[in-house]
Amino acid sequence: MNNKTCSFRHRVIARRKGRGVLLCTLILFVLCSALNINARADAGDLDVSFGSGGKVTTNLIDVHLARAVAIQNDGRIVVTGDGLFAIRYNADGSLDSSFGSGGLVRIGIVASGTAAAIQKDGKIVISGFTLSAPFNFFVVRLNIGGDLDASFGSGGVVTTNFFGGFDIAQSMAIQGDGKIVVAGSAGGPTGESHYALARYNTDGSLDSSFGVGGKVFTTESPSSDDLFGIGIQSDQRIVAAGLNFLVRYNTNGSLDPSFGVGGLAPTLGVAPESLALQPDGRIVVAGFGSTAFNFAVGRFDSSGNPDVSFGSRGVTATQLSSEDTAFDVAIQADGKIVAAGYTTNPLSGRDFALLRYNSDGALDTTFGTNGVVITDFAGREDIIFGVAIQSDGRIVTAGVAFLGAAEEDVALARYGPGPSQAGNICIQDDRTNDRVSFNPDTGSYTFTQCGGRGVSFSGTAKVQRNQCSIQLKDAGLNQKLSLTFDSCQKKASATITGGGQTFAVIDSETSKNTCSCR
Repeated sequence: MNNKTCSFRHRVIARRKGRGVLLCTLILFVLCSALNINARADAGDLDVSFGSGGKVTTNLIDVHLARAVAIQNDGRIVVTGDGLFAIRYNADGSLDSSFGSGGLVRIGIVASGTAAAIQKDGKIVISGFTLSAPFNFFVVRLNIGGDLDASFGSGGVVTTNFFGGFDIAQSMAIQGDGKIVVAGSAGGPTGESHYALARYNTDGSLDSSFGVGGKVFTTESPSSDDLFGIGIQSDQRIVAAGLNFLVRYNTNGSLDPSFGVGGLAPTLGVAPESLALQPDGRIVVAGFGSTAFNFAVGRFDSSGNPDVSFGSRGVTATQLSSEDTAFDVAIQADGKIVAAGYTTNPLSGRDFALLRYNSDGALDTTFGTNGVVITDFAGREDIIFGVAIQSDGRIVTAGVAFLGAAEEDVALARYGPGPSQAGNICIQDDRTNDRVSFNPDTGSYTFTQCGGRGVSFSGTAKVQRNQCSIQLKDAGLNQKLSLTFDSCQKKASATITGGGQTFAVIDSETSKNTCSCR
């Protein structure tokens, strides 16, 4: 890597930084922990069933930072980052020997992987930008075993340049039809840098129905800015977050004039580094404060206006130290918001920081210490860049741990969801709106028949889990329930018998549920 490339890489990384009876009890505790019997970490506790005490580090010698994490349907965890690699871990944090070489795949180009996603067919998509001239967007697709997918692009790799300048891809989303949208910034024809997106067909070719030849360059955006987060709304419009603005595009890549002013809406009080969409269409961003380096989370309605029911005029800011930043955000099934990044400790440098907020923007005091969890890997620079939530509610974070003078390790930590994540989940019939609300830990459930027919009853079922699904069974004489909830496919079904009647609930899209009779 030449000096120019090193300088450019350092500049990008710097910007992204700114995160007796007692004896018997003890014996039983050790045995149960060793056997992993009913092990379930409390909210924010490190999950001791993962890695070493909840933490995993992987030293790749010449590769340093994990920038993105994605979770497969079977619970295995994929990370990518600088140096363009993919690592897959088993659900317990061990390297997956069936993936690449001992769990590691090196793509073979000098680049930074900034986003990762799992397709419905299990293939792995990674996007980012090359770290040598001409600095392109890239997208890579891997088969399930980690080999490059020859049916995608050129031998599994696609690169895209806009005008010959610095093009930096920061985020990615996969549409319902399988098309891939990548967002970031591009150097314009006269040198300025603006918001940029590219959309690819499922074979890796640019989608000619999007923008100009598959590319969108937004000259209306603030100069020298990136799109750091992206989401696909239920109507397939694309929402992205820049440093101080939200922007929404129509499905053809044109700016949506019904959003903000001419398609752009300011994110007053927060400079976003990431974006997530709630099922009700509201937009959540996380980053740092516009006037201070603190954890800042903002929520906006579907038109780009600040959601005044959240925090203070749509923004909540948390100052943990002299310098804090959130780099990623995720939304739990119960609507709570998890923001991940780093905080600064004068003794240990930067440490992992994970914050959880209630739906009104207040810190969730049931999580960690008053809503905050800080994790030190005994390194001087421990930063979370990516966060994802498993189907069972456990929280996976990925980033970097600087463990020695010259050692930078890929670092992961997993945390328990606690009882707050296990609050009620609702499934709702697509036709009648009849609904079942249930607690996935206790098995308690309530069935409500909508439409003014007045049937409602409750019970307690046995619960069985696997990586993606929760099953409830209640086989009483007068009341029966058989329910399957698939969090990966976002669908559910239930058959309920009570009061001498049998009801069926078929829910093909659980993310749209309101849990109320509509």
